[in-house]
Amino acid sequence: MPVASEVGAARLANAAGKGHLIVEGDFNGDGLVDRAVLLVRCEGRRFGLFAFLSSRSGQPKAYLLHEDSIELLRRIGIQLVKPGRYETACGKKYTDTCGHHNLPVIHLEHDAINYFQPESAEAYFYWDQATGKFDIVYISD
Repeated sequence: MPVASEVGAARLANAAGKGHLIVEGDFNGDGLVDRAVLLVRCEGRRFGLFAFLSSRSGQPKAYLLHEDSIELLRRIGIQLVKPGRYETACGKKYTDTCGHHNLPVIHLEHDAINYFQPESAEAYFYWDQATGKFDIVYISD
């Protein structure tokens, strides 16, 4: 887990120690509580967004969804996104390029993870039932 020098002491004290570093929800629709966490690599130069999907038969399965430089960790957070219909960066006309990761609208069937920088970029990581893995859609630039 990140330490105060990596994210700031006030952030660690926020929300009972979670401070936009941990979210829980049912990401794959199996009725079990899954967890997403921002974790720092042991050497301390990079961090990653990990999702841990719970299993009825044992240990959760870990997925590395995104990795970046440790300097960005002070500005990055995660939040739970509830199922529903969401307009994307493409739909909001923030980009001229629409495609697989930039659909105009996304319909989330299950909880998802909002990976964001306050007052800046947002991307939703969501479970794709068809492929059996996480996918990403950009919500804002």
